[in-house]
Amino acid sequence: MSAARSVVVSLVAVAAMALDACTHMGVPAAPPATAASPGSAPATERVVGPLTPADAQALATMNVRLREYVDLHVKLERSLPTLPTEATPEQIDRHVKSSASRSGTGE
Repeated sequence: MSAARSVVVSLVAVAAMALDACTHMGVPAAPPATAASPGSAPATERVVGPLTPADAQALATMNVRLREYVDLHVKLERSLPTLPTEATPEQIDRHVKSSASRSGTGE
């Protein structure tokens, strides 16, 4: 009976260690708070802390202006005649000039 008891005690000990190890895996410590991105972070993965009220207002203004620009671009693009799938260079040139004159660039 002594051998069976030691096997059971060993299995319980292994199970307890495994359970303890599993509860601590995959939970990294929280990073320290920061207001700047690390210089080594790629531009697509940079994280910046909370915005100041002035920065938040500037961002909101930029987003409004960007939305207005995109809406204008879509409106102008929809007003142009569509090009055929196999457009000639002359048709493309007329399309570009028409687009430029409607958008105000005059190119």
